[in-house]
Amino acid sequence: MTLNAKKCIFSQTTIKFLGHIIDGQGIHPDPDKITAIENYRPPTNKKELKQLLGMANYLARFVSNYLDILFPLTSMLRKETIVTTDVSSYGLGATICQKQADGRRLAIANASRTLTPTESRYAQIEKEALAVM
Repeated sequence: MTLNAKKCIFSQTTIKFLGHIIDGQGIHPDPDKITAIENYRPPTNKKELKQLLGMANYLARFVSNYLDILFPLTSMLRKETIVTTDVSSYGLGATICQKQADGRRLAIANASRTLTPTESRYAQIEKEALAVM
């Protein structure tokens, strides 16, 4: 075996290898990779969602209940996703449902909030569009 002295570093307590930090306590995720995932802009289409999920898969071994946490996102890759919204004069709500094989709908994510004073003056169609967003 031949080693290149310029590329070797000896007596290290921590090394960065293949996107992981390895030290005396074990293998840890690289903070740079976590920062990249945290700073990834919210996906707006299926391709971007797949990119985000690919990046997040890096953390699977470090996060308990990983699949449960990502279920709302992974289920959005199915073709039968239904978005339902409802708006009143005071607030809005939205639900993402997945159509099941037996015809029932399974709610996978919910969101709601109060409208700001400016938003409460929007036309009804604008409020509905806001709820979708």
